[in-house]
Amino acid sequence: MKFIDEKKTFELNENAKLEIIYINDSPYHYIQITDFYKNPKLVNELAHAIPLSNDPDMAGGLPTGPDSGRINATYDLTHFSEYFGDIISKHFQDTLTTRPGKEESLRDCLNRTTFMINVMTGNNLPVRCPHVDTFEDGFYAASIGLTPPNECKGGTAFYNFTGEFPSPEAAVEGITEYMSDSAGNWKMIHLAELEWNKCIIYPSNWWHHAYVKPDWFTNGSYRLTQQMFI
Repeated sequence: MKFIDEKKTFELNENAKLEIIYINDSPYHYIQITDFYKNPKLVNELAHAIPLSNDPDMAGGLPTGPDSGRINATYDLTHFSEYFGDIISKHFQDTLTTRPGKEESLRDCLNRTTFMINVMTGNNLPVRCPHVDTFEDGFYAASIGLTPPNECKGGTAFYNFTGEFPSPEAAVEGITEYMSDSAGNWKMIHLAELEWNKCIIYPSNWWHHAYVKPDWFTNGSYRLTQQMFI
């Protein structure tokens, strides 16, 4: 039987570099933290040690199959609560004020976060356009790159929808494959590049999408990201 030392595996790097990234000189911004974990290889090894789930409900719309899916395991990640809570409280004050329960709700959510890993390849990408995690203000997502440095491509893309958005059917009009670049009424406005041990934090009601091409992450290469919904 193996036991995990969460404090060592998920230890945060006290020398991590935090930056505010503005999108196209607009007031919209997200947080980028490079050298996020002190021991990122341990987190990567843990992700490889846990079998993936191919259950579509568990995957939340991600591609599923023999080489794509999601891991969702419960470990003690409560030390993330103060760290992320302080960052969001400081840098997203304008949207956090609209959240029911505000900071108390934020930190309670962080205390219950799980070890969630999204695993993707370019082998079985579905027809899919950008999405939001919630339409409400005051909620956030974090994505941590665990893809080895020499395999990193693409990242997390953010989009605008031009024209009216009357229905989900209108969103996919003209979309015939897994969408990464601008297509139909969708315009890609920014790409947060996938990098080893880099964390990005952004509002959950932004239109976004994993930027992946069909010929990427094949032949034993995987796009690994740790996800948190806050």
